[in-house]
Parts: sequence; structure tokens; C-alpha cells
Amino acid sequence: MQLFWRTIPDWKSIALNKEPGIYSARYAGTNTSYDIKNSLLLSRMKGVPDKQRTARFVCAVAAVFPNGDKEVVRGTMEGCIGYEIAGANGFGYDPIFFLPEYGCTSAELAPEKKNELSHRGEALRMMRQIMEKKVMRVLIISDTHGRHTAFDRAIMEAGKIDYLVHLGDTEGGEDYIEAFCGCPAYILAGNNDFFSRNLREMEIYFGKKKAFMAHGHQYSVSLGVERILDEGRSRNADIVMFGHTHRPYLKKFGDITVLNPGSLAFPRQEGRKGSYIIMEMDRDGNAEFTIHYLD
Repeated sequence: MQLFWRTIPDWKSIALNKEPGIYSARYAGTNTSYDIKNSLLLSRMKGVPDKQRTARFVCAVAAVFPNGDKEVVRGTMEGCIGYEIAGANGFGYDPIFFLPEYGCTSAELAPEKKNELSHRGEALRMMRQIMEKKVMRVLIISDTHGRHTAFDRAIMEAGKIDYLVHLGDTEGGEDYIEAFCGCPAYILAGNNDFFSRNLREMEIYFGKKKAFMAHGHQYSVSLGVERILDEGRSRNADIVMFGHTHRPYLKKFGDITVLNPGSLAFPRQEGRKGSYIIMEMDRDGNAEFTIHYLD
């Protein structure tokens, strides 16, 4: 996820024509101190009545999530331009930004109170609420063996995803999968990926949960999950993922979830339908896993 923010003073006074606006840092020159900037603003506001001295600070925060979702929030701090420079707790234009409700400038507020009232604090709290409601969605697939028709269908059915995991045996399809999935992808090498430079095993965190991932053939998963489960335990994993068998599998062993999404291209379970798993995880690390079958 990428997070961006921009803070500007939005002076609504007619006398200032909404200056300094987005040019606040460069107002009256890039190397001009804020003492000079503030003194200049006060001189321009000389004789302007209270009703025309209204002002606000604005902070816009934008977040771009791995699945392409974009969120923008806007926090404001309302006040007016004072008549003198006052206070040492702030910076920038704080010493002339007067808060009538509190009878002081924002530079005279205690740091805790300023954080509570500030435009930055408001915007970041709003963004935090959005982020806390976000559910991480991970598409887990395996054993596509260079056949992408079923993969295309799975991507369309899954909807927006934050990450894609491929547990091996792409047989040269890595570039296609990475280009088409539209999100960060973790792709392992399987026993049929002879010339792949991808890792054979991987440990990564999804939120607070640690996942151990391997194609599985090196742990004899065709005979059972015991060896790969033991390996996951030795690595303190919360989730163990494997492929290779072409059969979906989902079972919890104490605190460890062991899963296999099956094969999209060559399923071997009864019914022979391509399969994949969606993992949804909330901010607290609570995860739900669902096996999906292609019709």
C-alpha cells in the first residue's frame, strides 16, 4: 500500500485571494523564513475585519492499495487569521492561525490538544477507519501447467484481490500470470518448472499471519500432509500452502491451517472441476478460507 498526504492553508480572506494555498511552503520565496511569511500575511491583513479573516488548514490523504483501490480523505481545521504572531508549540503558519473557540493560536495549544484538533490528525484518523475496514483478499492457485483459460476465469470470478499466490508448475506461464493478475504475485517453482528461477519454497507474512509455501513434491504430499505440516511447525508458520496433488485440501491442525488449492488446469478430484482458494483476512489477522470450483 502507498500513502500520500498534502497539507495546505486555505485562507478564504478576500484580502489574500486565497493565498498562499498550495504554494504555502514557497510563499514569499522558497528560502523565506516563516517569521517573514507570517509577518507579511499580517501586514496584508491589516485593517481587515474579523468576518473576512476566516481561514482553514486542509490535509488530503490518499491511499493506493495493492488491488488498485484508491481512497482519498480530507481533514480540515477551521479558524481565522489572528492579529499577531503568538505561540511556540507549532510551526509554519500556526502562530497566526487563531482558534476563536479556544481563544489562542494553534501554536499556543498543548501538543496533545493540537493533535486532537489538527487537520492532519483528522485526515489520518479517517484513513485509519477505512483501512481497518479493509479485508485483505488473496487468490491462491496452483498447477496451471501453461494452460491459462481456467486461470483467466478464476481471475474474473475472484474479483478484486490484493495478492496472488501460485504454488508451482506454471510451466513457463509466470509472465502471463503476473501481467494478468493486476496485483503483487508470489509464484513458486514446481517439479515441472525445470528452467524456472523462482524459489522452490517461500515464507511471507499476510498481515499478522506467517505462511510457509512450497509446491509440495519435496515433502511427499501425495502420500499425506504430515511432512509439510511438520516443516510448517518448525518454521512457526500459521498457514501451510502446497500444490502438486491437483486435489483441493483445507484442514486445520491446532493453530495451523494447511491448504492446497488444487489445480485449475488438470484437476484430479471427484468431479474434475478446476479449483482455487480465496483467503480473506481482517486487520486483526482473522482469516477465512474458501475453496471455489469452476463450472
